[in-house]
This record gives sequence, structure tokens and C-alpha cells, in this order.
Amino acid sequence: MLYKLRPDFSDWNFSKITPATYICGYCGTKVSSDKGMYLKDKAMGDSYANNSKAFGVFICTSCNLPSFIAESEDGSMIQVPGINYGNSVLHLPDDVNEIYEEMRRCYSVSSYTGVISLGRILLDHIAVDWGAKSGQSFQQNVKYLKDNHYIAANSEKWVDLIRQYGNKSNHKLVINTQTDAQNIIKFCEMILKTNYEYQFIADNEI
Repeated sequence: MLYKLRPDFSDWNFSKITPATYICGYCGTKVSSDKGMYLKDKAMGDSYANNSKAFGVFICTSCNLPSFIAESEDGSMIQVPGINYGNSVLHLPDDVNEIYEEMRRCYSVSSYTGVISLGRILLDHIAVDWGAKSGQSFQQNVKYLKDNHYIAANSEKWVDLIRQYGNKSNHKLVINTQTDAQNIIKFCEMILKTNYEYQFIADNEI
């Protein structure tokens, strides 16, 4: 959970509306909520509250925070805040976890170039956490991760993609795409699960 309301402010004064099922952009839980404020259709008037289309502001039944859900002019769905891409990873150091989760939050608001920049920072933090000297360049930290087998040999091309994407963003004023961001989050999730979550499980099974 990213936010926690004061207990005395946790009861929203909204009516029951047509329920919406969605993944909450705050806590990541899939919920079905009928509590909130509906978006009225001008042609249908107040009867829209009972319409089959669930558009409006919905209160998450898990974390109690609001999400706006509606349909755009081109027929695509809008959800604000959006859904964090990827999955949370267990047993991470606090700084590593914060950067990774920040990457996921950047994705949810379409800040794809920010995702790429944070991917480089994340690899720096991972390297330092596993023994690299603080203050080294990105290339030195990547070399440390490779030399010490924290990055598998057949994954080196992914690390190079992070370098290429980051260089283009910083030096050639390139705006990264949604696909770029998805790929980098997938790769970072794999690195984190391999070196932290799965390693923790193995250490505690032996």
C-alpha cells in the first residue's frame, strides 16, 4: 500500500453505483467496487447511475483510495491512476525496492523515458548492494555484475539495451516508448527475482 488514510477519514460519503472491476493503481489489488461517484451521461440523465457501463470515480475496497475510470473518444478505456507494470519483488533492500517501485509508478503515468533512466540507476544500486564500489560509472557497475555472475551470460544484451536506451534519452533527446519501458521493467524484475527473491528462498530451503 502506498498511502494510508487516517481512520477517522476513511469513510467516503458517496453512493453505491454500477460496480467496476479493475486493478487498483495504488495497491495493485484486483477489486470490484460499487462505491464512488458515477460519471453522468447527458443523454441518459441520472438514470446513468444504474447503467451497465461503469464510469466514474471508484473507491478501492482494499486500500480505500479513488480511481477514475471512463471511456475516451476513440473507445479506449482510461484509468487514473494507471496500473503499475510488472510485479513486486520480495526481500529487496529498501533502496533497491524504492527505485524499482518508482519505475513501476512511472509506467502507470506513461513516463516511459523516466522508466529507462531509473533502470540504469537500479542496476547501479544492485551492483553496490552486492559489493561494487560506490561512485563507479554505470559501465563499471555493469562489468562488476557480469564478472561476479549476477547477470547471466545470455542476459548481457538486455543490460546493453538499458545502456543504449539511456544514452539515447540523455544525449539524443529521444523519447522512449511504452514497449521500451515494458521490456526494461521485465528485465529488471528478472534480475531482482533471481538475485534476491529466489536466492532468499534457496538460502532458507537448504
